[in-house]
Amino acid sequence: MKRSGLRHADGSRRATAADRVFDLLVIDEAGQGIEPSAWIGLLRCGRVVLAGDHCQLPPTVLSPEAAREGLSVSLLERIVAARRKSPKC
Repeated sequence: MKRSGLRHADGSRRATAADRVFDLLVIDEAGQGIEPSAWIGLLRCGRVVLAGDHCQLPPTVLSPEAAREGLSVSLLERIVAARRKSPKC
């Protein structure tokens, strides 16, 4: 991954979390997280493991507007729904 042109206040170019790429990302309780939070790590990894149960607790979304816009569906739930061959939970 290309290093950003940003520098720290002291002028150095130390690696930051924004510069890192990970081999593996594990998202525990993936059925409870909102999808945008998953993308933070997904954009910086080679492989991902989504652990959790999409039939248990959904993401906690307090805003009715955000829920209507789809934030009440986790990435894990969307993936399972796209590949589902059996009835819903």
